[in-house]
Order: sequence, then C-alpha cells, then structure tokens
Amino acid sequence: MNVSIKEYCKKLRLSGIAKNWMDVKFENPEQYLIELLEIELKEREVNRTNRLLKQTKLPYHKTFENFEWSSLDLPQSVQREWLMEGQFIEDKQNLLLYGPVGTGKTHLQ
Repeated sequence: MNVSIKEYCKKLRLSGIAKNWMDVKFENPEQYLIELLEIELKEREVNRTNRLLKQTKLPYHKTFENFEWSSLDLPQSVQREWLMEGQFIEDKQNLLLYGPVGTGKTHLQ
C-alpha cells in the first residue's frame, strides 16, 4: 500500500505529502487531511522560494564568519563593527567598494 500512495503522490506532484504522510498523527480523517495539505503547501512554498532564488542568479548568501578581513583596507574613521552592523544605512551614508577581483566587494553587498 505504501508504494501505491507514493506513486499516486508522485503522479499528482504532492511531494510534501509523499514524504510526510506517515508522520501525521490524527484524531479524525478531516484533521488528518488538513494537516497533510498544510504540509504540502509549506513544502511548495519552500520549493517555490528556492526555485525563484535560483532563477535570480544572485550570489550565494554570504556571512561575515568566513570573510577575509586582511584584504580589506578600511579608512581609520570606519570600524569593522560599524560596517558589519549596517550602521551606514541608519546614518544614511553611502559606501564605495572598489578593488581587484577577489577582494570581497560582492561579499559586502
């Protein structure tokens, strides 16, 4: 029976239900169906968001954890924390990032 359910879910493109249908506890059939459909909607929303992000071809989300600060030459008036916290946005100041390839300009965008 599990094979049939998985096949039906595949044909109907219900991947969220196919993955989670056995994990849902239920008291009555209506509540069970509602929970399954909620799972499917969440799964589709996650898949849609990931698909749209991939289509934008934006650079991979980067953090400061693996940023190489040694290649960055900051003016003395600019502190690393000020830049990391985005304080320049609140201060309504612009940043001008320039330099050779591989120095982290895109990483800081």
